[in-house]
Formats: sequence, structure tokens, C-alpha cells
Amino acid sequence: MTLNSLHPVSALIYFIAVLIPAMFCVNPLIQATALITAFCFLCTQQRLKQNLSDLVFYIFLFILIAVTNPIFSHNGETVLFFLNDNAITLEAIICGASISCAIICVIIWCKCLGGVLSSDKIVYLFGRATPKTALIISMALRFIPLFKEQLKRVKTVQKTMGLYNGSSIPDKLMSTLKIMSSMVTWSLENSVELSSSMKARGYGQKNRTSFSLYKFTVSDTVFTLITAVLFILTVISVANGSLLFFYYPYISKISLSASAVISYTAYFMLCIIPFIFELKEAVKWKFYLCRI
Repeated sequence: MTLNSLHPVSALIYFIAVLIPAMFCVNPLIQATALITAFCFLCTQQRLKQNLSDLVFYIFLFILIAVTNPIFSHNGETVLFFLNDNAITLEAIICGASISCAIICVIIWCKCLGGVLSSDKIVYLFGRATPKTALIISMALRFIPLFKEQLKRVKTVQKTMGLYNGSSIPDKLMSTLKIMSSMVTWSLENSVELSSSMKARGYGQKNRTSFSLYKFTVSDTVFTLITAVLFILTVISVANGSLLFFYYPYISKISLSASAVISYTAYFMLCIIPFIFELKEAVKWKFYLCRI
């Protein structure tokens, strides 16, 4: 069993339960747990080359935010040096690192969510309540991989025709502009074809029905209950202040009380579930291959 095989409602509840503490709790252990487990899960969804490319981007983003925050925030009692008569404090740097961790963590989890909740699942989840919004979201999510695939195709053809032979920056820039012009034209043509296809299939007509094969099984119920229990154990400590952490005017200590430890453990178990599922399926697949 993986998140992809679960009912869309169960998968959505899981991602909401993971994202809420990651976004609103500034405790370093909670943020580190969410970040590490998110990247582990992402590694099971993508190829190694794509993971390394994403890792470079995340490191760059981390450094950018961590360095930028002290320039705008000068709070904190540990002054490291002065820049243009503005104090650069240790607390501001560490707070910037915390903010960058939270942003990167949310980005990775949302990317995992996009891989689990396909366009048809999104339409199933929100189609009846907000059909137009659900359709727009599903079309946008579908357009991104199509755009990337078409861009790769166009670049390959253009290189075969001799583009990108110039080593100067203006030549490369002009080649890139030609490709982007081609991609804009393709996007407009694709939009016209899509709208014509939707009109021919009766989109916008009244009394339209929807069809889906998703059924809420016992496994979905058990998984949702486990998610709810682990989420409640995490949120309780956040509500009673056991996970309270602050950076200004000084960096507080990480709470290691019994309630906090229970929350750390519960949130780690909640976040590591999809990675365990994927790891189990990978081991099972290798075992079956060895039996052939």
C-alpha cells in the first residue's frame, strides 16, 4: 500500500495533517523532522538526477533566505558585526535559517502532494463543490509537465538544427528567446484545442454527471484514523505550549518535556509513513524479481 493507492480523501487529510505543524510550528525539531522526511519521500518519487537538481536549488534557497533575513531584521542580543551601521545578530541568522527550512519543507511536501493527487483525483475531491476551480487546478497541474516535456522536445530539435552553437552570451540569449517564442505559440494553440475539445464534449451543460472508481475501504479508514491520532498528539503539545520556541531577543531552549517528546515522536511517525510505504514496496518488488 502507498499513498497513491489510497482514497483521495485519505491522502488529502494526510498532507493537511503534515503541513499544518510544518507551517505554523517554529520548533526546530518539528521543522527538521518535516524537512528530512519530506526529502526522503521525494527521493522515492523521482530519479536521482532530478533529486540532485532539486537539492542544489533548495540549498541555494536556504542560503539566500538565511543571509537575507539579517539584513532586514536586526533583533537579537548577540551582535556579530555591523553592516552599514546595522547590527547583524546571530538570532536573526538562525531565524532566517528556520524560515528557509519552513519554506523549503512546504515546497517539498506540496511537490509530493502534486505527485500523489493527480488531476482526476483533484477533480473528484473538489469537482462537486467547486467544479470550475477544480478544473482550473487540475489543468494547471497537468500543464506544467506537458510544458516541460514540450520544452525539452523543442530544445532538442533546435540543437539538431544548429542552435546554441554560439558560445557568446548574446547568442545563447537569442536562442533561448526563440525557444520561448515557440513555447508561447504552442501554449496558445494547445489552449484553443483544449477549449474546442471541452465544448465538443459538452462542458458547461447543466445536469452533467461525474463518474469515479474511488471507494473508501477499510484500509483508508484505518490510515485516516492513524493520521488523526498522530496529528492530535502533535497539536496538543503545540496548544499547551510544550513546543514553544522563540528566537528573539535570545534563542530559547528546545523543550524536552514528556509532552514535547510525545509530540516529536508522533510527528516523526506521521511524516515517515509514506517513506516506509515506498520502501516496503521497493523491497517487495526486488524480492519478487529475485524469485523470477
